[in-house]
Amino acid sequence: MKKIVYILSVISLVLVVACSAISAKEKDKAIEPEVFEITNTIVDNIHYNRQELNDDFSKKVFDVFIENIDPNKRFLFQKDIQQLSKSKFKLDDAVKEKDLSFFNSYVSLIEKREKSAEKLVLEILQGNFDFKSKDSIQLDSDKYDFVSSPKELKERWFKYVQSRVINELYFSIKKQEDNDTLPKKSMKELETQAIDKVSGRIKDWFSRLNQLERGDRFSVYMNSILSLYGPHTNYFPPKDKEDFDITMSGKLEGIGATLTVKDGYIKVSKIIAGSASWKQGELKAGDLITAVAQGDSTPVDVVNMRLDKAVRLIRGRKGTEVRLTVKKMDGSSLIIPIVRDVVVIEETYAKSLLLNQKGDTVNYGYIHLGSFYAEFGKRNGRRCSVDVLKQIEALKASNVGGIIIDLRNNGGGSLSDAVDMVGYFIKSGPVVQVDGVGQPAQSYKDRDPDQQFDKPIVVMVNEFSASASEIFAAAIQDYGRGVVVGSNTFGKGTVQRFFPLIEAAQQFRIKTENDDLGAVKQTVAKFFRINGGATQLRGVSPDVKLPGVYEYIDVGEKEYDYALPWSSINPAYFTKHSKDFRLDYLNDETQARLDTSSYFKSVLENAKLIKDSKDQTKLPLGLEAYRDYKNKRKEVSDAAKVKDVFIDDMNVELNKLDLYHAKSDTILQSRLKKFKDETAEDHYIRESLRVLSEMVKM
Repeated sequence: MKKIVYILSVISLVLVVACSAISAKEKDKAIEPEVFEITNTIVDNIHYNRQELNDDFSKKVFDVFIENIDPNKRFLFQKDIQQLSKSKFKLDDAVKEKDLSFFNSYVSLIEKREKSAEKLVLEILQGNFDFKSKDSIQLDSDKYDFVSSPKELKERWFKYVQSRVINELYFSIKKQEDNDTLPKKSMKELETQAIDKVSGRIKDWFSRLNQLERGDRFSVYMNSILSLYGPHTNYFPPKDKEDFDITMSGKLEGIGATLTVKDGYIKVSKIIAGSASWKQGELKAGDLITAVAQGDSTPVDVVNMRLDKAVRLIRGRKGTEVRLTVKKMDGSSLIIPIVRDVVVIEETYAKSLLLNQKGDTVNYGYIHLGSFYAEFGKRNGRRCSVDVLKQIEALKASNVGGIIIDLRNNGGGSLSDAVDMVGYFIKSGPVVQVDGVGQPAQSYKDRDPDQQFDKPIVVMVNEFSASASEIFAAAIQDYGRGVVVGSNTFGKGTVQRFFPLIEAAQQFRIKTENDDLGAVKQTVAKFFRINGGATQLRGVSPDVKLPGVYEYIDVGEKEYDYALPWSSINPAYFTKHSKDFRLDYLNDETQARLDTSSYFKSVLENAKLIKDSKDQTKLPLGLEAYRDYKNKRKEVSDAAKVKDVFIDDMNVELNKLDLYHAKSDTILQSRLKKFKDETAEDHYIRESLRVLSEMVKM
């Protein structure tokens, strides 16, 4: 009797889950026409780079979409492309008529092809591999077309799987050769082991692919259309908008653990120091989370659940309790109650140090800013401009002769905070010009009546300094207030704004019965320097150039297919800084040092290797040929490896404010030590310090 009751319970549970899945799928489908109509209405009326909906637009959307849905050409056949191509010149009409028939036909087709590919790959994994193959695999999908037959598709997948097996086998052999303590395995055992590992990874990959929902595919379709308006125009479903807000604020409310997926389990890969999990103490890296409960409610099984869905169950408001059912590494199970708290992503926030170079009696300041973060919508939310000002005050307490502001890899963020930060270093005047839709360009001016720091500054940038970073660097450069050091910046000179679709529906009088349809991030304006030139595409050229690892390849905004063009407007009125930093002299002195620097010579050699690697698009599929290939690559790589050159003439110390706070905070002590140690080993900071020292002496 118990068994019958159990079976009936299981059937009931399956039916409930199935009905829930159908309900979710139908809900996704129900909101698509509304999202489609509202999104396209927004971009058609408000976007800075409006598009004419015609056949050319349609063809471009089609090409982008096909690239997005099958970039490696391993699912669709030529006949599928031909079938889909019947709509190639009709997608503009689909937008105008709010017609989703093309998308619907794609969904049914791709789901069918993905199932077929999975079955095909599982068959390949059960077969034999030729470890003496003379064949190779082409990695650049632009160099081959879609397949015309199942036989060609199987061959393409076979080559892919074999390339993964050969790679795994190569490293297994190498590991055994390099470590005498490991038990020796025969070649047959190593081959079987390599196949098993690759098989597990590919099955995991298909498992994640099978968890794609209709809404995920709809986002791809929407963003293929929106990409023609520019690379920073995107549709964000509600869950993705939440992730974006976390990135911008540098904070999230949750347990403070980094999670990954392993064999269908949600695995804890890292516990963030100082977080709720760290304080509770029982959750450890390596633990497998099998179920999640909100307080004392019924646990939800998360085995084989999509990571993003599991994360949303685990996240929650500060002060609420989540109970995790965890499988420990010893096989035991444990329920761990954790009270959620604010998790701070420390790497984002402004921090500073004191620098001093050998033979120099002057102290200098160093401020690192990972992003122009801001907690929008919060009255007293954390802002980078406020934090940077605190760091400036802390450095002024040590009477620094100048400050280095490190914006390398800073992708931007809050425009108003960038404007405020420039204001700390100038007396008054415009910072940036913004040209919006249907209105004349306006200047954003310094709102700070005082100049918080009047001594020389260096702004460090690289290829991934973008947007607000470029506004800051450009303003400092145009005023002649400091010197920009590093590589040419990214070249993102456009302004984006989020439009919640529900609010837009009300504005455009579009009926909707849903309370959250997500949001559209779209370009509403373009940045212009106060000298009149755009930062778009061209970025900011450094006053003093330092070589980077991407020296010989193109990176940045110009790599996007539909990036907005460079343009210029009239310059704003501003008064340049009176100090002449003698850029010719600084460049000559820097170049003389670079010419004799073993570190920067090796950076350039490594940059050449990166270019060569990018040009290499074929890999051998036989073990010996692959071994030869890897050995040759290693020889080149070792020769070009960036040298680990010890810096012995720069002293790095904590500022007085951090020294005070760290006395009773062991977590802060650990973070500051890491920050200090990494700074002491950074040759770009060392060279920037030399430039700043020369500026101070002028």
